[in-house]
Amino acid sequence: MRTAKNISGFTLVELMVVVAIIGILAAVAIPNYQKYQARARQSEAKIALAAIYTAEKAFATENTTYSGCLKGIGYEPEGAKQYYATGFTTAAAGGNACGTGAQSCACQSWNGTTCASPCTPADQVSWYDQKVQAKSTAPDVTETDMGGTLTKDTFTAKAVGSVSTSTAGNDQWSMDHNKALVNTTPVL
Repeated sequence: MRTAKNISGFTLVELMVVVAIIGILAAVAIPNYQKYQARARQSEAKIALAAIYTAEKAFATENTTYSGCLKGIGYEPEGAKQYYATGFTTAAAGGNACGTGAQSCACQSWNGTTCASPCTPADQVSWYDQKVQAKSTAPDVTETDMGGTLTKDTFTAKAVGSVSTSTAGNDQWSMDHNKALVNTTPVL
């Protein structure tokens, strides 16, 4: 007859303790992971606004005015995934406050005080729409959400997008001609 002296294994209590520990770790780790992921997505807004700033400053160096033609001055977002819409409203981009102060901002090169090369329809892009949202129930970004200002001597570009899987609403950033970066509507 055999006895059960050398049988080893885990008891049900030991297994339940391990499952409880894994559950607690998951409850702590998953929200932190989502928060880190959203913060990483925010870097997209900062990079895009810095690129708009650089393109506008380079354009203004040559033309002594800013422009609403983002594509025409050398800015276009890259990549298949974009969580942020970036740029200006069409009204700000086409406003009559550039050049000598009374000319359209929809110009991609200047001849003194007059527009030598107006934006073509292909270059008239004043804002780029987002391609993805972190939370499917987040509100779509519209052109009116973009805001922003544009004149001969100043500009404020915006980035608006859905980056959080847990928070409703869109995260909003802005950068002006002085390179002041502000998170105007944080969602984290």
